[in-house]
Amino acid sequence: MKEGEVSNTTHGEAGEGQVESFSSGRSQRPRPILHRLLAALFYGASSFAITIMNKSILTTYGFSSFQVLGLGQMLATMLVLLCGLGAGLVALPSPSWEVLRKVWPLPVFYVGNMVFGLGGIRDLSLPMFTVLRRLSVLMIMVLEYYVLGNRWGVFVRTLY
Repeated sequence: MKEGEVSNTTHGEAGEGQVESFSSGRSQRPRPILHRLLAALFYGASSFAITIMNKSILTTYGFSSFQVLGLGQMLATMLVLLCGLGAGLVALPSPSWEVLRKVWPLPVFYVGNMVFGLGGIRDLSLPMFTVLRRLSVLMIMVLEYYVLGNRWGVFVRTLY
């Protein structure tokens, strides 16, 4: 595998108890369960906190431009990723036209999701926004089943 190439190797194919790295092709041991649980808890807490902060900024403080708020969040995300890359905590593929070609639709969907999400959170109540956000994940799973033929395991289905 070349530097910067995206791997499709799953946990069982890389070797007994080994997972193939994203950027360098070298094998790494899987993270302990505590690290994975802490990462999931941190992700959940961060998601909840950013939703509450966005709602309060857009409604309580009357900030009128959700586009500027979203741009600030994108810039902050890029700064955090660059710091993680510099500290060796994050592995990213080397920039190339091939990588850009493979991931091209993702930035468009991300920006669309961010713009509509921030626009919606400004006008909807927080419980309704949360219900619609959770329902969208279920709808994506249903569409992936019918359009792409993806089959989800029982554990993933029971979460939603």
